[in-house]
Amino acid sequence: RRQRQMCIRDSIGLIARCKGDGMTVRIVADQHILALQAWQDPGVELILCDGRQLSADDVKQADALLVRSITQVDASLLSGSRVQFVGTATSGTDHIDVPYLQQRGIQFINAAGANAAAVADYVMCCLAELQMESGFSLAEKTVAVVGVGHVGSALLTRLQATDAKCLACDPLQQIVSNVPYVSFEEALTADVICLHTPLTRSGDYPTWHMFDAKALSLLSDQAIVINAGRGEAIDNQALVGYLQQQRGHAARTEKHCDAPRQGQRFILDVWENEPNPDPDLLALTCLATPHIAGYSVEAKYAASQRVVTALCEHFGLSVPAFQVPDSAPVFSAPDTPVRSGKESVQDTERGRARQLLSVFSPRQVDRTFRQSYLEADNWQSGAECFDSIRRSLTARRENPVSYT
Repeated sequence: RRQRQMCIRDSIGLIARCKGDGMTVRIVADQHILALQAWQDPGVELILCDGRQLSADDVKQADALLVRSITQVDASLLSGSRVQFVGTATSGTDHIDVPYLQQRGIQFINAAGANAAAVADYVMCCLAELQMESGFSLAEKTVAVVGVGHVGSALLTRLQATDAKCLACDPLQQIVSNVPYVSFEEALTADVICLHTPLTRSGDYPTWHMFDAKALSLLSDQAIVINAGRGEAIDNQALVGYLQQQRGHAARTEKHCDAPRQGQRFILDVWENEPNPDPDLLALTCLATPHIAGYSVEAKYAASQRVVTALCEHFGLSVPAFQVPDSAPVFSAPDTPVRSGKESVQDTERGRARQLLSVFSPRQVDRTFRQSYLEADNWQSGAECFDSIRRSLTARRENPVSYT
């Protein structure tokens, strides 16, 4: 308690000095948080660093710290520092020791919901890839969204514009009123299951390894599972064993079988042990991407604006306006097709799929990811693979297709 009181007192003193004496606030930030490079304020000393290499020495003299999910923020990083504010330009907070920050009296902010539209678009684009590649159709399929917060609710809005039957699964909150809520066990029987839960290890409904061997055994034969939430929600080791067994069974029953494209299919954007996911699991997935579902220009600017606004309010600084620059590429898509009496449901779906993929193609990212990751031979190479692909998506825009 005494330590927390001292931190709060120091923070109040720092704010007063910033306002009264023109003192600068030293901010250490991940160099890949969008728009920070253009931030100019005489009251700010901005130090940009590699988020994967950030050390206690780097933040020792910092007043504030801005990070992404690749930086673990806990006592080992902050002990002995003068940091009074921590912001993460991400929705998730499992890389942040929030109780430690609370104990130290350190102000904390995340960017919950900033990437919701981008992640929902990613899922719809993945389904569009399956529609174009294998003739998959959402018509009369049941889609269960597990975890209905910012992302889950945005995804349900998009899915309800299709011919799919939608289900929601979230025992902690029911914020969507026009979709039936079901248990996790019932959600596992759906044709498509989308995971968008936070990562929790305790409580009545822990999500760590919620998709274990038992859950896998309850899936339908043609189930499609998309995880764009938290990698640890799926027991990756159990999934490898399960998919290897499924592939072996398919090979015994069909002489020529492309198992990842037939029967059950897993689409993964998040993994255990990032940035070094299991290469065996990578080979067994139908579609694989390196944690980029939420990477869009709009999402990044929104996240930067949210954490920087909170920082400026905390220290009494002027709030900059981060706006998507006019130089950013603009994607236009034709109007959403209106089904005519002569057009089939499948034709309408393929038209919508083409629109979605004209903006963003997860398959293109998948090909680059598989090739570059196979060439990575250690942790550093894996991290470089993840980071290089993420940097290449700086021009991805959110989808202009209407879902109403």
